[in-house]
Amino acid sequence: MKAFQPQEVTEGGRTVLWPGEVEVRMEKGMSLYDGDKKLQADGVATVTTHRLLWAHDTPPAGAMSGRLSMSLREVAGVSEKSSMFGSAKLVIEVAGGRGSIMLG
Repeated sequence: MKAFQPQEVTEGGRTVLWPGEVEVRMEKGMSLYDGDKKLQADGVATVTTHRLLWAHDTPPAGAMSGRLSMSLREVAGVSEKSSMFGSAKLVIEVAGGRGSIMLG
């Protein structure tokens, strides 16, 4: 998960957007995976023109920060992983052969 960095937030808890950055899509109830290992559940994933953002109000004990961001420059590819018994997941290949993350 080295591609993720902590998000800068306002006093009100909103993500500080970069100059010219716009939120494009937001999905609630998303889980965050490192490969097949679930790291956090029930979060909000947001794609902006510059980054992939992840927010979780109450991260489990020992979990990564509840607010993470990854520059879209770190994305090498995107695909979908379907499951017979679960929901489909979005697989994001991290540039430089550093593995993949999943949202679903």
